[in-house]
Amino acid sequence: MVFMSPVVASDGLRQSASHILQKLKIEQFELEQEMKLFGQPSLLVVFLHRQPLSDFINRFLQSNPGFSYADVIAGHVFLQGEFESAHAVLHLQATSNNSFKGELSLVKQAGHDNTLKQPLNVYREQFASRFVAWMPVGAQLLMDLEIPGKQATLQQVYLLDQTPAETSALIKEKLLAAQWLANMETDAVGNMGVWRKENTLLYVYVHALKNKTGVYLMKTKQAQG
Repeated sequence: MVFMSPVVASDGLRQSASHILQKLKIEQFELEQEMKLFGQPSLLVVFLHRQPLSDFINRFLQSNPGFSYADVIAGHVFLQGEFESAHAVLHLQATSNNSFKGELSLVKQAGHDNTLKQPLNVYREQFASRFVAWMPVGAQLLMDLEIPGKQATLQQVYLLDQTPAETSALIKEKLLAAQWLANMETDAVGNMGVWRKENTLLYVYVHALKNKTGVYLMKTKQAQG
């Protein structure tokens, strides 16, 4: 897969993030990371806040900052909302009785610009283009995360019906045909395989799941020059 140029989070994403954080009265954050999720520009903001999580949630519900869905899973609070140019997920977790950690993720809505939104078939084509060409037929793409920078990184997770041994053999065959060189090959029990092509490293981890096979890929490309 060809790596794209570094992503710059759109003004729309930054404005949405700033607007949400202001409504939540979050004045400082620990981390801001630009990336791509399934080919769409996205922005992650991580913050720590000194306040009981329960108090924050009560105030959150009263302020109604635009989130319409909430779920609690094993002490983790997830809130989702649709904004003008982005889909947002807010993940909250208590770190003590008087503090909590928050992660605000925003993903640009596919086809959102000043023109007409893209037809569904165009979006499907864009999504399909995220599959690496040498993955076995029938693979399901579960995660697609691209982080820009001097060493661009792409991480993907796939789910397949083939056995780990069949999956490893198919991937190896296609990588060799595409002129990748094996530094360390993945075996049937799921060891990490490492492949190289020019200035790009590829890590492949194949592991058995219940009646399925999982494949984790990490591709790093060092900037030239």
